[in-house]
Amino acid sequence: RVADRASGVHRPLVGRAGEIEAVLRLVDDAAGGEAGALLVSGEAGVGKTALVREASAHVGEVADVLWGLCLPLTSLAVPFLPLTSALREWAAGRDAPMPVLGGSAGEGPTGFDTWLGELCRQRPVLLVVDDLQWADQSTLDVLMYVIAGLAARRLAVVTTVRTGEEGDPLRRWLADVRRL
Repeated sequence: RVADRASGVHRPLVGRAGEIEAVLRLVDDAAGGEAGALLVSGEAGVGKTALVREASAHVGEVADVLWGLCLPLTSLAVPFLPLTSALREWAAGRDAPMPVLGGSAGEGPTGFDTWLGELCRQRPVLLVVDDLQWADQSTLDVLMYVIAGLAARRLAVVTTVRTGEEGDPLRRWLADVRRL
């Protein structure tokens, strides 16, 4: 069941069993040691986020879920925003170190990937980045590095993107990911 933001009422997610199953299969494959990535695309308001949230609710017992949200910032670029927010949410209530993304330590893609690899050794991981059309280039670079990484880790990456809102950097990124 999915929460209706306006009313707070839960309503069933109808007609998406096949799509939810695809996300769950991706996580099952990751739990078996086969990493994978999935892009959920569609027009604004069709339920991409609701679909992935519903599927994510079913994997909490078998995998850690890292959920990051991109924001439509126009005058300000915040490097790694969805990844940083995902890490902050995941770490809430845990006594666990988090990687440094950018900043003075400058670990960026390799530091995050190393940390993520260690987490995947402990337990399967579902990394979700919602509204990828608003991602900054730093986030896209880290995701490219992660997706291109070892195929034999327990990692599932799911992203959502609005059809028709892909700018040139995202179009190039999507083409490169498909090529991988």
